[in-house]
Amino acid sequence: MKAKPVEDQEGIPSEQTEVPTNDDKASSQQTESASADTVETKTLSTETSSQGGFSSRERPRSKKWRVFQVSLVLLVLISTVTGIIVVPRLYRTYASVKSVTHQTLPHVKTTGQAIPSPTLLPDDLTGLNHLNLLLLGSDTDSKFEGGRVLTQTDIVVRIDFAHHHVTMLSLPRDLWVPSDEGYCCAKLDEISLNETAGATTPLDVKLYGFAHTIATIEQDFHIPINAYAWVGLDGLIKVIDTLGGIDIDVLHPVVDDIYPADITSSNNPYDYQRVYIPPGPQHLDGSTALEYVRSRHGDLLEDVGRAARQQELLLALKQKLGNREIFVHLEEIATDLQGSVLTSLSIQQVLELANFARGLNAQDFIQMALGLPDYGYGETIDTYEGNIWVEEPLWGAISQTINQVFPESTSSKPMSLQSLTLTDYQTVQKERAHVLIENGSQDEAAGNKLKTVLTKDGFIVSKVQEADHPYLATQIKNLNPQTANTSRILGQLFGVLASTPGTAPPRGVDIILILGQDSAASVEATG
Repeated sequence: MKAKPVEDQEGIPSEQTEVPTNDDKASSQQTESASADTVETKTLSTETSSQGGFSSRERPRSKKWRVFQVSLVLLVLISTVTGIIVVPRLYRTYASVKSVTHQTLPHVKTTGQAIPSPTLLPDDLTGLNHLNLLLLGSDTDSKFEGGRVLTQTDIVVRIDFAHHHVTMLSLPRDLWVPSDEGYCCAKLDEISLNETAGATTPLDVKLYGFAHTIATIEQDFHIPINAYAWVGLDGLIKVIDTLGGIDIDVLHPVVDDIYPADITSSNNPYDYQRVYIPPGPQHLDGSTALEYVRSRHGDLLEDVGRAARQQELLLALKQKLGNREIFVHLEEIATDLQGSVLTSLSIQQVLELANFARGLNAQDFIQMALGLPDYGYGETIDTYEGNIWVEEPLWGAISQTINQVFPESTSSKPMSLQSLTLTDYQTVQKERAHVLIENGSQDEAAGNKLKTVLTKDGFIVSKVQEADHPYLATQIKNLNPQTANTSRILGQLFGVLASTPGTAPPRGVDIILILGQDSAASVEATG
């Protein structure tokens, strides 16, 4: 998430401290022992890297100041654009910091392979071009047993050292995605709640859940994750109250009649309350600030509007933390945030991120959300728990955006409508799925050309018709559980994942293939 009674370059008053001995200097690169009352001067040296974009500094640092650096960078960077501003844990001593940093994730079994846990970053980040950090945020744990959490926030942060900016991409919690364990499907936020087999302690339960969430994101979105950080939300309220509140210019009123009262209602964590925040300049306490960024109902812009509120609060919080008076609240904040953060980052990595973050301005942060309607559509799904509302992803549009934000991603490959492998052909022949092609590409001839291509590969195309409106991205909807493998094969051809809508299928149709504008050119080239 000191040395002299003068101000340092950050404008924070320093404290008088002892001159370090030679032994102290020799061990300055080691992790200090925990002591809230003893302050020794340490030297923090950051190497200059033209590729990494770090600035070169070498000056005395006390333990309190270095702990403050750790907390400041997490507090600024670990923030959401989907439902919660995530707040890190501030520790009084390095012993406490060490207990929550470097929390590596277990290796988990996925569909045919073990995806490595995100612990591959070097301690020295100065030589990196970029890194991808997954930020996870959860509400109060009182709803679930054994340490399980629901990741209401899933946001991938690309920290671009070379170009000196940070891009935050929110993955909506209600996205209906295939699990890393191979079944279809689950809400993204529930992966960490349900996939905890093998865990023996409350900490293990969380770590196993996070490992499966990361594996699912890597598998479905093809974004390589280098590190993670998780925080609960209770700390946000306490920290903002400790800081005396924050000032926000509310652009439009926030009205939510079914805002969760899991923080304010001690007797019922599933209770609701009404939230109203009027427009205009407002001074928000902790509870109201949380309502401002967490409310997910009544915003006409939905995820995009919520993302704007997150960004506004983030900038206000960053400004508050930059005030020199923050130093006097250091120990209070440490108390406020106990028990609310886990991360795979080491202390040194966090310090280097802090050094990088100090040079960022507001315009260096880019916030994006894969929200409706551009990246998905609402659908009611019939599950064993009853009917639930989910966001069906538009994988074509999602892949295009991911490719722009994460150039190293493997999400977007050119569509290849070539002959099937022998195994795929045998599967198509066995399932004999009837495919309805809906042409949403605005190329009138593309639908029939696609029919010709698929028929050559053994697919049964029952009909070709125009879609109800133009589609940017190709979609594949499997309507029959018995034809799931055929829909998967079609998805591989088009580079998308098949969805399973809960609506009744048209008579004689097993699979609906909606041809989008993203695939029309490939159909033309192949046909």
